[in-house]
Amino acid sequence: MRLAVCDDEPAARDELAGLLRAWAEREGHPVEVVCYATAEDFLAAARSTFFDAVFMDVYLGDDVGTQVVASLSDEQRRRTVFVTTSLDHAIEAYGLRAAHYLVKPVTAEAVAEALARCLPNDAPRTLTVRTATGPVPVPEAAISYIEVRNKVCELHTDQGLLRTYTSLDALTDALDSERFLRVQRSFVVNMARVSLFGSGSVEMDDGAVISLSRGNRTELRERYQRFLFAMARGLR
Repeated sequence: MRLAVCDDEPAARDELAGLLRAWAEREGHPVEVVCYATAEDFLAAARSTFFDAVFMDVYLGDDVGTQVVASLSDEQRRRTVFVTTSLDHAIEAYGLRAAHYLVKPVTAEAVAEALARCLPNDAPRTLTVRTATGPVPVPEAAISYIEVRNKVCELHTDQGLLRTYTSLDALTDALDSERFLRVQRSFVVNMARVSLFGSGSVEMDDGAVISLSRGNRTELRERYQRFLFAMARGLR
């Protein structure tokens, strides 16, 4: 489990990291807590790393934490906890669909509650992708979509592009069928990463636009609506 702490105050950063490590020890979770003092350092890491939870200070030097988090994927925002000295940005944080909002000083109980909101009830599902350089484990939540090009499957992920000769059928069977939707013969999308479901296409949170299969667009829309309903009820 990888957790991020982003705070420009060394004492506050170290204290929160200590609370997270103490929580992990109590719960028996192997954990890596990575600390960042600047928005620039955090964003550089976030381009290639998916964090199970991010604890983001709202007042981060010359940067504002909510603006930093706004640039992250929807899934990563849902695993973000804002930490601050006031409630001034609480409404903005809610609009970003962040997991929680903590006011300093942070307690062990508050950290445990925040992590409970960030983490699924069971262990995060991971897909092992067999690439030319060896197997690569990828959290399913970090996969935006998969497409087939010249018999090679390309996985668009938060860690970058992965290529595999594993068939799209085999990859689809291995993925969570309640989260991933095969929108046409050559594409599978992560419904949690869809920003717009149109009449003939879907737009992903990275801006990619993917056409829907002409033959079953009604069924695809119904499946997406069921997914949104489950998300709203906290079942996904």
